[in-house]
Amino acid sequence: MYTAEQLALAREDPQYKFTDDEKAILKEVLDHYSRSGGLLAAYKAKDALVPEKKAYGILRKFVVELEKILCPPGDGSPPPGPDKIKMEEMVHLTRFDKERIE
Repeated sequence: MYTAEQLALAREDPQYKFTDDEKAILKEVLDHYSRSGGLLAAYKAKDALVPEKKAYGILRKFVVELEKILCPPGDGSPPPGPDKIKMEEMVHLTRFDKERIE
C-alpha cells in the first residue's frame, strides 16, 4: 500500500518534525492500513474496507488540522467558499445544442 509506505517514511523523517502526539496519530493510521492489508491478503476485500476507511478518515482529519496550523486563515489565502461558479448571464442554446445535451 503506497500511502502506508510513504506515511511511515514521512513519520520517521526528522525534516517534518512531528510531535509525539502527531506520531501517535500517524501510528494509528498505519495500524488501520496494516489491518486492511492483512484482510486483503486473506482475500477479504469487503472486510478490508472498514479499516481502510477509518485510516482515510483519521488521516484526512490530521491533514486538515495540520493545514490550519501551517496556513492560518487571513494569511492571504482565499476565504473558503463554494466550488461552483454561478453564471452571470442567461445562456441561449440552439436547438442543436439542446439535443446534444439531452
